[in-house]
Amino acid sequence: MVSDPSLFDLIAADMKHFVAASADFQAPRATLLRQVSILLTPPLICCVFIRLAHRAHVKGRPRLARALALLNALIHKVEVDPASSIGPGLYIPHPTGVVFRGNAGRNLTLFSASIVGPVLHLPTAPGALAHCPTLGDNVTIGARATVVGPITVGDQSRIGPHAIVSTPVPGGTVLVALEAIGRLAPKCSGNDPVLHGGNDDAGRGNVGGHEDADFQNAIVSNPHRP
Repeated sequence: MVSDPSLFDLIAADMKHFVAASADFQAPRATLLRQVSILLTPPLICCVFIRLAHRAHVKGRPRLARALALLNALIHKVEVDPASSIGPGLYIPHPTGVVFRGNAGRNLTLFSASIVGPVLHLPTAPGALAHCPTLGDNVTIGARATVVGPITVGDQSRIGPHAIVSTPVPGGTVLVALEAIGRLAPKCSGNDPVLHGGNDDAGRGNVGGHEDADFQNAIVSNPHRP
């Protein structure tokens, strides 16, 4: 779990990640006017609430932490446990439906309706996060993807939309939901470094001749693959 830098440093890092992620459709240089405008956008306001709620939790003010988290849920439709520790550079482009309970490193990206948390609902209590995922640095969770259980997702990993993950994920891995097999299969060969789990009885063929029971709901592909 990452140490807690200052609140200002966290928000500044969140803004920096926002600027980098939106460089393709906005001006690459964050002028003072643009920095002010970024702070007024829902993604940044949502992150500020998350930072304030966690800071209140760390300072031993659980009621204030829960109140800030609830207000964030009412305004942005996002649920983040105040106890969750998230490193600098949080980016939530579309907060609606995001649920997060766990720990994460730097530059975490959470897309709409992504879920990170325990397998079953747990009451807020000391030690509850031990049953939740731990994400490394530069991890991206796609829209409607689900990561559950006391697992670790390694640095530089990307979880694609609709993927369901309940087992540890090595660093640098890209997970793609099983529905994408039809698009990927024509490009695969016996020597292609693509792993997937599936159920042949359900009419889903193996991709690249590989099987891996740990990924029954996803394909694991090499992100450096041409």
